Amino acid sequence: MEVEKGLEKWDQHLRPCCSSPSRPEWDSFVQGSLQVLVQSQLQEQELQIYQDKRVENLERTISKSQHLQKYGPLTGEDALWKQEKKKEKEKKMELKR
Repeated sequence: MEVEKGLEKWDQHLRPCCSSPSRPEWDSFVQGSLQVLVQSQLQEQELQIYQDKRVENLERTISKSQHLQKYGPLTGEDALWKQEKKKEKEKKMELKR
C-alpha cells in the first residue's frame, strides 16, 4: 500500500517533467511496477491461505489423536502392551469356543 502511494506520488510529480518521447517509457515503468506489486500481494495472500489450511489440518490431526488417547499420546510400549492384551483376549475367546 505504501509503495503504491509512493509510486503514484512520484508519477504525479515526474510525469509533467518527462518529455514527449520519454513519457510512454515512464508510463510503462509505472504500470509494470504497479503490476509487480499487485502480483506480490496476491502471492502473499495465497501463501497465507495455504498456511492457514496447513495449520487447520495439523490442528485437526492433533485433535483426532487426542480423541484416540484421552490420557496422552500413545507410546511404542503402550502400543505393544495393547497388542499383547488383544492377542491374549483373542486366544481366550478361541479356547472358549
